[in-house]
Amino acid sequence: MGDRRTEVNHPASGKTSFTYNPLGNVLTKQTANMAEEGKMITYTYDYHRLTGINYPDHPESNVMYHYGRGKLACTMPSAANRRVELNAKEFDEETGLYYYGARYYEPRLSLWMTCDPLQEKYINISTYCYTFNRPVVLIDPNGEFPILPIVKGIIKLSVMYYTTATALENSSKSDLRQIGYGMKHPINALKVGYYDEGSNNISTIASNFEINIVNKANLGKRGDGTSGNAIRHTLWQAIITKEIDATHTERIGNAHEDNSKLDMNQKVFDNMASADASADLHNNIIGRKIGTNNPKASNVNLAKLVLKEYKEKGLWTVTKINGKYHLQRTKISQKHYELGVQEINKKNNYGKNK
Repeated sequence: MGDRRTEVNHPASGKTSFTYNPLGNVLTKQTANMAEEGKMITYTYDYHRLTGINYPDHPESNVMYHYGRGKLACTMPSAANRRVELNAKEFDEETGLYYYGARYYEPRLSLWMTCDPLQEKYINISTYCYTFNRPVVLIDPNGEFPILPIVKGIIKLSVMYYTTATALENSSKSDLRQIGYGMKHPINALKVGYYDEGSNNISTIASNFEINIVNKANLGKRGDGTSGNAIRHTLWQAIITKEIDATHTERIGNAHEDNSKLDMNQKVFDNMASADASADLHNNIIGRKIGTNNPKASNVNLAKLVLKEYKEKGLWTVTKINGKYHLQRTKISQKHYELGVQEINKKNNYGKNK
């Protein structure tokens, strides 16, 4: 039989046999199990073209190939129970066409039955032809615009990525919200970063100023609810607002807190964590206002403006009174302000010694 395969011996399943017509087309295929029952898969042809495949044990899987005007289409007996066929598009039994969303497609002609809804963009191309007559290279998922298959994959992955990021950003956990924001806005996330000694990201810069101002100007302690935390958060949000914008700064600030949906009118709390979160959110608002009003200010000048705000109007800190945690807007003295400014003048825009 020349180079045609007539038998295949499988150690586990036995022998599979094939027969051919004079043109070399396979006529039958018979596995070892079928041979025991006298059955075989048969293939039918119209001259050299395959017109059908018949499965003896599974007639619902039989395939019939139809040729019209040189084009190929196929149907299965079970197609009546399946509206979405091999091209993953809905088959309209009344018209015999496939519905792609924007218009109907006739596979035997390889043509759309109506013009492209975006026809004004392709004045030099027939708007009825499928994928600009390049079906091997392009696909048209909805009948509007042919694209490369890899582009479709990228679009799907992008949608999945964005959906995941949105879900994370709406999480109740601060760490997950920060990850979600970072997935959507990686450049902003890298600018802001987190405290890392030696880094020049915004979080580290704000912490550098806080450490130096609080320690050298003797403004008290650092940590939750303290003056140091108030200075750091206010300056942090002021710098981010200047570098990015107030809307993103608010999202970043909210993502940082475990509870960003506190009642902003509440001033007494049962625990430090909630009181500190509220203080942070209040100071964040002040910081964004300073950043918005001073878009060209250096980080050094923003630090001075934060101290000025602390002296004149106050920043939000937490005080424990009779077992409760009270949120208060406190002020610093003129002396502490001057000491703080003196220390700031020794620093560069990264909050480090000049």
